[in-house]
Amino acid sequence: MIAAHSSDSPVPAPATVSFLSVETLVPLLTYYDRTAVAAQTRWRRFFVRSLVALGVITGLETLHGLVPSLQRAGLKAPVDLWLEVLALVAGTVGIGYELLHHHQHHRGFGAWTRVRARAEALRSEIWRYLFDVSARPHAAHYTDGEWRAFAEGLEPAGTTLPADPFSEALLARKAALRALPVADRLAAYAHERLGGQRAYFARKAAVLHRRATRLRYLINALLVAAVGWNVLRIYATIQHKLHAPGAGHGGSLLTELNLFITLIALVGLLKAWREAEGTDRLAATYQQMSARLNQLLAARPAATATTADLRLFIDDCETALSAQNQEWGAKRG
Repeated sequence: MIAAHSSDSPVPAPATVSFLSVETLVPLLTYYDRTAVAAQTRWRRFFVRSLVALGVITGLETLHGLVPSLQRAGLKAPVDLWLEVLALVAGTVGIGYELLHHHQHHRGFGAWTRVRARAEALRSEIWRYLFDVSARPHAAHYTDGEWRAFAEGLEPAGTTLPADPFSEALLARKAALRALPVADRLAAYAHERLGGQRAYFARKAAVLHRRATRLRYLINALLVAAVGWNVLRIYATIQHKLHAPGAGHGGSLLTELNLFITLIALVGLLKAWREAEGTDRLAATYQQMSARLNQLLAARPAATATTADLRLFIDDCETALSAQNQEWGAKRG
């Protein structure tokens, strides 16, 4: 039996059993989560260092353009040579680092997405296990053997699990759930799983939207600064030619410092970072998922639902959440 609920209605809190942070009851999921976070951190740091290396190369090349002005201010010739050598060395080292990054990028990125995919698959299956939503047709229970087989299937064939998929607390929670009426089990799932996921996706969408907006403003500010600098440089160049038409060299800071190239390079690096993070895409995806969970909560079974209604509802919800995770993996991959 399906009841009509408002998508904005509060999710009822379970009165008997608390399932807050239920995922922490599974050592294997804890291991996957920590491993995925560590892999993501390594990949992100390596990528940021790559961007910084490119920025340093561009900055040194830009500063090298100041040598004529520095020479007129009394800079000795060897310093000019050292600046040029430093720019060349930095460029060579930076390009070497970029080659290393290009070689390591997919391996580090793939390690992160693979482990994260396992974590999210296991996270979803935990709720199926707790609420006895078995993949076997007409099965009355989701057995411990099924749970272990699913967990072992996440690892490559012939390898052992890095952590235990069972814990005494997990088994105790499942036993407590089985003892509850269907209405209380529905409230527990809707509040802890769907309510928690809805809040997570809405919060992440808001954070990513703010981050994308700030990055957009920064890029626009750099572009305006680049145009402004170029306008000033054009004016300074014209003035220099008009007042010193016979001078083959020499000029002002505006004519010799090509800050325009540096600013445009920074814009390119920021855009590369934005694309790598997928900020705009993820914000839209999380917003859509939050709306989808609102629809699922609005269509949740009534308090008079049967066990079969509850299992069908949970299966539909976990299928939707799994589809979102698979879509994330496909876009990231």
